[in-house]
Amino acid sequence: MNIVRTARRDPWRALAVEDYLQDRGGEEPVLFLYRNDPVIVVGKNQNPWAEADVAAAAEMGVPFARRSSGGGAVVHDPGNLNYAFIVPRAGFEPARQFGIVLRALARFGIHARVEGRTALFADGRKISGNAFCLRGRTALHHGTLLVSADLDRIRRLLGRPSIADRGHAVPSRPAEVVNLMDLRPGLDADALEAALVEHAVATWGGPVARFDDEAIERWDWAEGWRRHASWEWQFGATPPFQTFIDLPSHAGRLRISVREGRMFEVALAGDGAMPPGLHAALHGRRFDPVLLAAVVQALDVESAGGAASGEASRS
Repeated sequence: MNIVRTARRDPWRALAVEDYLQDRGGEEPVLFLYRNDPVIVVGKNQNPWAEADVAAAAEMGVPFARRSSGGGAVVHDPGNLNYAFIVPRAGFEPARQFGIVLRALARFGIHARVEGRTALFADGRKISGNAFCLRGRTALHHGTLLVSADLDRIRRLLGRPSIADRGHAVPSRPAEVVNLMDLRPGLDADALEAALVEHAVATWGGPVARFDDEAIERWDWAEGWRRHASWEWQFGATPPFQTFIDLPSHAGRLRISVREGRMFEVALAGDGAMPPGLHAALHGRRFDPVLLAAVVQALDVESAGGAASGEASRS
């Protein structure tokens, strides 16, 4: 089997390498291990605005990434150990990969269990989210392990999404989370990583080939990095959706339809006249709740100024 490990913490690079390994996978199982700088990672079919507080992410300097797999939104940081198994699609059994992770955790006295299809829980709280991608001859099973993550940052970024989505995106399922180091003080990501490698080798056996960043830099994943780093993939690949914005100084609510991350229909829901210039100001632009709030505020100020002028002219 092949063990691939990177010390780099670029989330778009890690996702591009995952895609590269899956696209070129063969009969040999692969275990890819990495950690990321802070980033919000959404599933392939999710709406980032409905999953996270985009304004808070911008304020904190936390970017977005979109996986090629399904599943829910997660926040990565250096205290989060990520693993990816790439195995032949024929006979793909998630239970085999989950077994490796569960046995690695048991090495440290943490008795976890799989809940549903994608989550690992210990002590009644979530410690790991997982997702899958079946493509060509290979299957990808990747997941997270909360070792010493910044849980306050996770709650802030995912606790108050920017919008309420009316669309076809797949919502996340919130759960209380806990760090493994809080369950077993002294546990660190390096020790857990070594245990994952040991149990993966014990499961698949055979000669073991190891690859580090020197090898990774020779692989052809640069185009994948450009895709993962692009706005068009992170936000533009969001399934079509509608959202509503209240216009306090005007009748009705603003209904915004978004496709490929851009506002293609801006209309009032219900009776009332569209404020002058509003459609032109928004139509075709990238969807941005901060921009919308600024436009609405400007309309309110303009409306208040007009009302004051009218009152003065009648006095």
